[in-house]
This record gives sequence, structure tokens and C-alpha cells, in this order.
Amino acid sequence: MKRKEYFDKFENALMSLGDKMSRSKVFSSISSAMQVAMTAIIVGSFALLIPSIEIGKWQEIVYSIPYLADICWRLFDVTVGLVSLYVVFVLAYVYSGKIELKEQVGVAVFSLVVFYIITPFEDGTIPMTWIGTKGMIAAILIGILVPLAIKFLVSHNIVIKLPNSVPKFVQDSFILLVPAIIIFSVVCLLSLIVANTSYGDIHNMIFTLIQTPLKSIGLSLPGILLINILVSLVWWCGIHGDVAVNALGGLLSVAELENLAATQAGTELPNIVTSTFFNSANPGGYGQLLIPAIIAVLFCKSKEIKAIGKSAIIPAIFTIGEPVLFGMPIMFNPFLLIPMLVTTSFNIIYWYVLISLGIVGRFAGYVIPWTCPPILMQLLGSSTPIRAAIAAAIMIVIDIFVWLPFMKAEDKQKLSIEQAATEEE
Repeated sequence: MKRKEYFDKFENALMSLGDKMSRSKVFSSISSAMQVAMTAIIVGSFALLIPSIEIGKWQEIVYSIPYLADICWRLFDVTVGLVSLYVVFVLAYVYSGKIELKEQVGVAVFSLVVFYIITPFEDGTIPMTWIGTKGMIAAILIGILVPLAIKFLVSHNIVIKLPNSVPKFVQDSFILLVPAIIIFSVVCLLSLIVANTSYGDIHNMIFTLIQTPLKSIGLSLPGILLINILVSLVWWCGIHGDVAVNALGGLLSVAELENLAATQAGTELPNIVTSTFFNSANPGGYGQLLIPAIIAVLFCKSKEIKAIGKSAIIPAIFTIGEPVLFGMPIMFNPFLLIPMLVTTSFNIIYWYVLISLGIVGRFAGYVIPWTCPPILMQLLGSSTPIRAAIAAAIMIVIDIFVWLPFMKAEDKQKLSIEQAATEEE
């Protein structure tokens, strides 16, 4: 009984903390923008899943069907591949409403223009590089900063004032003109300044500043632990985790190939940390996003969370975590960042200790597809497959216990809102 009382107190405290965080205009606006983009993201995630699975003759079947793979890749390109464009527009629209700017559509359009200004063109065309998930942090910053800047300028009457005889709808159409000219000019100037630096453009500057600290970090336990934490943090910000591990990718691949050569030669495996090690510590992708999807389906009562869990769990099983990240939403949710960072740290230490102590063998160097589900990945990749598969199952159970109180608190909050809405009806 005492345990239940302590658990309830802990859960209520978490729920109270989550409620306070949810009142933030910035975080609530980001959450709303992510939810609006959810449908496109789910479609794109499933589209990516179809041609990416490498099990048996699956890909042979997929590519034997005319146009199927092309349709899947096209759907991914125009949904997840353009997600930053959708987010910057919707976020600016929502946030401008929360800070009481009446010209929401105009603010949203101007925010999109600012995003295009900082995006480098290639031969007169806009490359896909920065308009997908890699441009998400810029989209978030612009979607918040542009409305704030316009709010500041409008509130200080830095606008064109037309005579009262001019119809109101004409006055409204001119009210954003001066703020737009000022903001566009400042952003163009900043872009030109950055273009003359080693960064080349603002997008690249953001990512370089994130990636630079990672370049000198090796494959030690502190190094891989720090990198996995940073990956989860940037993923929580909506930046694809691959962006944060570009500098590490080569090291992980070399380590994997060295182990493969040792496996073929029958000699001792030289590396604990490899690509498969890294992927094994992240069930459902960076941030362990399979775990909240499982909890949403099995333990949550909120219709919204349960529906998201049901739609997101299959992609998450195959390491496509965008529906969970953007739909729950976990992105920019400080409350759910806590279990993400705890499991991120625990899982790396867990695998490193198990392998160091010889409880589980090192990964044999087989290149396992990133879409391979957890447990199966360890079964296929480890030099001690059965023990590794059992260890993976135990890790997932532990991760569920870490996430559970936070997800239950989030679930209670959503459930109370749904019940209040039902009573009002």
C-alpha cells in the first residue's frame, strides 16, 4: 500500500510539473505545430519503411512491382522530406496567435520567406538538404523569433500609418510591410556575413557548432555516452540524429569492419563500440522512441496518446521514430526529455558493461540494416546471439519501467483534458 501511495505521489508531482511546462506559449506552440504535421509524417514514415526493410526477398518483391518503390520515396520526400517547411509555417501561425498578433497568415508567410532566405540555393534550385528534418532547428527558431520580432516592431508603431479614410482591410494589408522589410533586410545581411565565413550559410553554421565538439571524441565509454546524449538532445530538438553523429559515423563503420575482418579470420574481436552496438542501445531509433510507443499502446488510457501509439509503434519497431517524436509529442517536451536522457545513458552503459565483463560477446561486424527491429538486431549481429537477444529484451523491460511513470503522468493530463471536453459537450 505504501509503495502505491509513494508511486501516486511521484506520479502526481510529475503530472504537476508537466502541467506547468505545458502552459509555456513556446512549448505549446511547438507541440501544436508538430501535431498538425503528424499526418504527413506518418504517411512518409510508412512510405520509407516499405522499400527500406531488408528481410529475405522483401526488397526484391518491392522493386519487382512497377513504380512502388518510386511512389514510396516520392511520398517520403514530400512529407518528412519537406517537414521543416510545414513546421515553420504552422509554428509561426500558431505562436503569433498566442502572442496576440492578428496578422497570423502574414506572419506565417514571412517566416517561410525568412527560412528560404537562409537556405542556400544550388544552380537556382532549393536543395532538399535543409528543408527536411535537418532544417528543423532553423524552422523552430524562425517560427518563434519572426513573430516576436514583428510583435516588437508593431507594438512600437514601426509600421506604415494610413489615413483613417482608408478602408481597414487595406490598412491591415500594409501593417506588416515595414516590419517585413526590416526583418528580411537583417536576415539577408546576416546570411551574407555568414556566407563569407568558413560556415558558408546559417544552416551549416548551426550544425557545425553542434558537430565540432564531436569530432575529437573517440569510441570510449565516455565518448560514446556523451555522443548518445547529444544525439538524443538534438533529436529532441527535431534535428535528425544522423546530423550529430556524422563525425562519428566513419569511426563506427571502421570499427564494424575491423570486427568483421576478425570474425572472418577467427581472431579476437577488437572493438566493443561499433555501429551495431550504437544501434542496439537505441531501440526505436535515437532517444529509444519504441519505448513510449509500447507504453502508449499497452498502458495509456488517453484516446489521443493511445491512437498515436497505435499508429507509431510499427514504424518505431523498424527504427523510424518520427511519428513518436512529433506526434506524442516528445520533441521540445521538457517533461519527457527526462526519461529519454536516463534511458539514453543507461543503455550505453548497460551494453558496454555486459560486453566488457564477457556476459555478452562483442558484435561480430555483420552490417545489420538500421531498420532491423531490436532483439532481432542483436540476434543477427552479436558473436553470442542468444545471450545478446536476451540482454536486449531485458534492456527494453528496464527502459519501459523508466518511461512508465512519466508516460502515465502525461496520459493522466491528456485524459483529464479529454474528459473535461466530453463533459462540456
